[in-house]
Amino acid sequence: CCLGNSLGYLSYEDLKAFLQAMHASLRPGGRWVVDVGTAAESLLPRFGAEDRTLEAAGIRFAVRQRYDAVEGRLLQEAMLARGEAREEGRISYGVYTVAELRRLLVEAGWTVVGLYGALDGRPFSLGDPRLVIVAKRS
Repeated sequence: CCLGNSLGYLSYEDLKAFLQAMHASLRPGGRWVVDVGTAAESLLPRFGAEDRTLEAAGIRFAVRQRYDAVEGRLLQEAMLARGEAREEGRISYGVYTVAELRRLLVEAGWTVVGLYGALDGRPFSLGDPRLVIVAKRS
């Protein structure tokens, strides 16, 4: 399993290398589940550049985001605060179309056996907040 959108942190070249390395590490017939929260078809239909703030148990999380269409990256500036303590950081996620992710997997040797919109197995559709890919090593 590769859950929690961790593919999004990789550069394009690192993603290609990771997909190939994962293919090499599984035995033939092995399956791999990949959770992607930054597929273009998930993000862009509901994308807004507005700031978001969440608060719980005295902790405040604020994020400002923008989409860099030239680089295909979602860029976020995030802040966590509790009282006077404050941490800030920048986050960059790769944004790929579903078709591009499928092509990258196939190029790395995978057979894509399913593209789902949730862990319950329903097919992926435009606007679903996550893409769950099931791939099989031939």
